[in-house]
Amino acid sequence: MKKIILLSFVLTSLVSCSSSLPISATSNVVGNDKGEACERNLLFIIPLSIDRGVHRAAKNGKLETISTVDSESFYSLFYNSTCTIVHGHKASPQVKQTEVLVQESLASEVEQEKSEPQAEPQVEVIPELPPVPSDEEVSE
Repeated sequence: MKKIILLSFVLTSLVSCSSSLPISATSNVVGNDKGEACERNLLFIIPLSIDRGVHRAAKNGKLETISTVDSESFYSLFYNSTCTIVHGHKASPQVKQTEVLVQESLASEVEQEKSEPQAEPQVEVIPELPPVPSDEEVSE
């Protein structure tokens, strides 16, 4: 009898379930780089780690842009985890250099627009409409 109880306990502890599902996608090109952040618990109530946000996952993967966000969950009798997985691109030196050049050119355009004198707005004068005849005038 003890062996049956022990065997059932062992088999029950081996039972688990996992799932994976998409959460979000952006218009960015899907990248090969990946970041992950997980929340892990013992007995569903004792936290081992708790930060599973998108920002933390991107930071863990050192990602500059995010393409997709997915969630993976694993549940067993004594342990569970839920992870946020982000895919995207890490920042390359060329991308950063291009971003700096674009920001500098935009700043120079804004300064140029501010220094140019503003033209007076053109006001169009609308002629007055003739008065609307009353009902008595219309009937005559």
